[in-house]
Amino acid sequence: MDPDALLDAYRLMLLSRAIDDACTELAAQSMEVPNYHGARGQEAMYAGVGISLVPEDYLLYNYRAFATLLAKGV
Repeated sequence: MDPDALLDAYRLMLLSRAIDDACTELAAQSMEVPNYHGARGQEAMYAGVGISLVPEDYLLYNYRAFATLLAKGV
């Protein structure tokens, strides 16, 4: 991978982790976070899948895959 793609993947992993952390914090405050299942430690796998997709690819969402959804533009 070229350096720019690696940086994009890293940013995607960080954003995914931030979303996961925010959901964890909300849940700890007894706030409802619909269909939340943590993905801490799995960000690289989902980011890798996400950045390898092309616009024409379909995505079957996995409930932990924040990074994959972000990579597809959700």
